[in-house]
Parts: sequence; C-alpha cells; structure tokens
Amino acid sequence: MSGIDRRSTVVVMMPLLLSLGCNARHDFKDERTFDGGGRIASNYSTVTHTFKVQNSTKKTVKVLDVKKSCTCTKADLSKNELLPGEETTLTLSVSKPPTFLQWSVQCTLITDDDSEAEWTYTLSYRSYAPVRFDHDSIDLGEISSAVDSSRSNLNRSTAWLEFYSPVEEDGDSLESLNAPSPLHVEVVGKALVDTIESGRIRRTRLPIGIDLAGSIDNPSGRHAATVDAKTRLGYSASMVGTWLESTPISASPETIFFGKVTGAQGSTSRNVSITSTDGRPFRILAIEAEADRASVQAEAWDRENKPMHVVALNYSRRGSTQRFLSGAMILKTDHPAAPRVRVVWSAIND
Repeated sequence: MSGIDRRSTVVVMMPLLLSLGCNARHDFKDERTFDGGGRIASNYSTVTHTFKVQNSTKKTVKVLDVKKSCTCTKADLSKNELLPGEETTLTLSVSKPPTFLQWSVQCTLITDDDSEAEWTYTLSYRSYAPVRFDHDSIDLGEISSAVDSSRSNLNRSTAWLEFYSPVEEDGDSLESLNAPSPLHVEVVGKALVDTIESGRIRRTRLPIGIDLAGSIDNPSGRHAATVDAKTRLGYSASMVGTWLESTPISASPETIFFGKVTGAQGSTSRNVSITSTDGRPFRILAIEAEADRASVQAEAWDRENKPMHVVALNYSRRGSTQRFLSGAMILKTDHPAAPRVRVVWSAIND
C-alpha cells in the first residue's frame, strides 16, 4: 500500500468533552493531534477527548497493541479490527494534577498496516493552578553574620504571586502572606491583570518582595525557609527562600565525611579546623548536635583565646541500622560576629 497519504488514515471530528464553561475554540494541528486548551486545575480531574479512527486503506487492518506514553492516560479503543473504510473511536482520558503544567500525551496503535504500522494520537493541554508563585524557590544570595539584625530589606528579590480563573468567574485575591524569621515578605505593588488562552482565562499577577530582616542568630551555612500564601477562596501556594549565611569564622573541611563505619558499635573520628578569617582570637564555648542527633560528639577541644582551633569529632554508630546518616554540629563561640558555626557531617553504616 505504498503511496498512501498518512493523513488519510485518520479523521478527528469530536470536540473536547470538558470545557471551561464558555464557547471555547480548539485548533487542530492535524487529524491526530488535539489541543485541549487551558484548564483551571481545581475544576476538573481529567481531560478527555475522543478521536475518530478510520481505516482508509483497501484492506482490513488489525490493531495489535495499544501503547501509551504515560500511566496517567486511559485509552479506550472501541474496535480492534477495521474493514476497508470502517471507522471506530479512540478515547483518551488524562488525569490532571492541581498544579501548573504544560502536558502532552501520546497513544500509539500498533497495527498490521504495511504502509504505516504505528498510528499515533496526541492530546495536549495546559493546566493552571488557582494560585502559584512564579518561582518554586528564590535565592537571596549571601548575608554576613556581622550585619545588625535590626536592619531590613537585605538582599531583596521580587517574585510574582499568580491567580488564575475563568474569565466569567470572579477572580480570587490574597488573604494572607507569611514567612518565618529572618525572611520578610510583603506586597510591593499593584496587581497586573490580563487574559491568556485566547481570552478564556484571567491571570492576576501580584508582586511580592522577599528579603532578609537580619539573621545574626543563625549559624553559618546555607539556610532555607518557606513562604506561604493563602487566598480568599481557600487556595494556597508556597515558595522556598534560600540564602547563605557567611561568617568571619570558617570550618575546614566545611563538610565532614566519616566514611564507612563497620560493626554495630563502630566509631571513627575526624578533625576539623575552626579559623577566624579576620584574625581575631576567639574561644569555643560549647559544641552541640543539631536537632538532637547525638551520633556525633566532640571528643576534645581547647578553650584558649586564639584565632584557630582544632576540634576532634567522633561518630558512633551506637547500634543504628540506618545505612546513611547525616547531620550537623553547632559550635558556639564568643566571637561577636560569629556566635555559632555550623559543621555538616555524613556517615555510612556498613
């Protein structure tokens, strides 16, 4: 059957079964590709479309297998054997998560057609969460522990809080915006409103300023905290803010790997050098395990007032059956700009 036009084997006629509640127009890229348009993720659990499949060859065609590109897709083929000119339907249903997503799924019919063994159908759509931040996370850069904790607007960045709704419905709005200290968040401008998806979906964008309001109480190292937004209609969105806390006291190595520890009561030690990068002498007052993780303890350190200290840290398995362990030690000092230094560690129980 050489010379058969691929387009002649399939005709797509039926419209999308779910709509946005208005007279939506859907553009067809070709007979085997359907654009389901934009969807508000809270409104529907699935996107469904039915393709009409026609055997336009001059012989009977059998469908030997149905393959899907994603387990989220359900495919229902009404008939597996088509006589010349006979038609059947293929219905694709795609589970739609309540998140922002641009998605495309394929379903391929494996046939015994000599000229075209694989007939592939594609259903695509865009899913819009009722509210979302335009960033999953935002890096606020580096801040020094020496900064006065009473200052604000340190390392300010801006993110957009976006609301999506069908144009025929009332739009949602912000009810609360929260973040733990030292993160500080606030609305920093007026909302911008436009429409997308050929005017079917309203998008409202609200500028959110996020910064550090001083963080002298945090130990050195990388930190993260979550910004939470809640809307008048009860929806929520989150974004993570990260920043690096620098200090005039450094640890070498910054991360301690104790290696593989054998035996139920096995243990091993590593040294870490704690140095004042500004040359100022200091004392180590105490060393504690972060988050009550007592697998690592300080064996010995001197309490002299000097610019460099060597601390011996000991890891003890203590009968733990967990293979991979990690944590951090907090070194408390009398340095005015670095009251706490964080040393991260990891170990493998062999």
